[in-house]
Amino acid sequence: MSRTLSFGLVRVRQIAKEPIHTINTSAYSTGTVSVTNGSVTVTGSGTAWLTTAKAGQTFHIAAGRYYHILSINSDTSITLVEAYAGTTASGAAYTITGGATTNGSVIDNLNEAQRECVSELTQFDENHFTVTGTISYVSGTETYALPTTNGVVKTIINVTRTDLTSKKQLHPIPYQAKFKYYAPSGISNVDNTEEKYYINGSNIGIIPVPTVSATNNITIDYVPVLADMTVDASTFTVYDDYIDWVCYIAAAKMTTDQGVIAERERLKSVALRTIGQRQVQESRSVINNDEDCYY
Repeated sequence: MSRTLSFGLVRVRQIAKEPIHTINTSAYSTGTVSVTNGSVTVTGSGTAWLTTAKAGQTFHIAAGRYYHILSINSDTSITLVEAYAGTTASGAAYTITGGATTNGSVIDNLNEAQRECVSELTQFDENHFTVTGTISYVSGTETYALPTTNGVVKTIINVTRTDLTSKKQLHPIPYQAKFKYYAPSGISNVDNTEEKYYINGSNIGIIPVPTVSATNNITIDYVPVLADMTVDASTFTVYDDYIDWVCYIAAAKMTTDQGVIAERERLKSVALRTIGQRQVQESRSVINNDEDCYY
């Protein structure tokens, strides 16, 4: 997962047969700009945007996000589609790019393509993108914020308590049914007590309510919400083996070239076949209790 958004931008244009020079020749960067965090307004100094830029193109400050331009108001004023999310600055260098497809549109396509790729892969192997987070019991506290260290929780795979003699798996219940599982007064959640969890928004609830405090004693395995790539240094979430597939998915949104579409489908087949083979191999790696070894 070392490839960056910068690589993806170039690769998609290569696949779609839109040479990168078509962007460079139409780029405009004369003058400087002032931007304010949270504002959609970009103010120029020494700029001539009425004749050099147009709505739909892409505005970019080095190392920052790419923004779609909503309108050109004057030679020195631009309105962005989204509010500027970077640090307030003045006298900053910038670029406005066009081309057959703007950088902003290619990035949108790449992010959508990566989501499609991840969705396909997780249908075959939900653990493929699983990460881990922890929470800590506080005596008398029922609900806890879900972990975000490795991304916002999208789908929970497993919840395990690790501070007991033996690890204990917690089982999910619907939030609406939690009152059915409250323990009578005096029952403590120890080794032989069945514990359950429910999800309510961005929180996890534990039933029965913990009667002990412990640090990082609950491990949550989960699939995180896929974060969009927004800046040049952003890295792909998928493994490098799948990045070309992602780029072909994105490129197919920009062209009707049947060769591109066919290669997109071929790469998809290869990726899903690879996952299937991996699952078969992993299923053979089981413990033989008689010989105390691994196959």
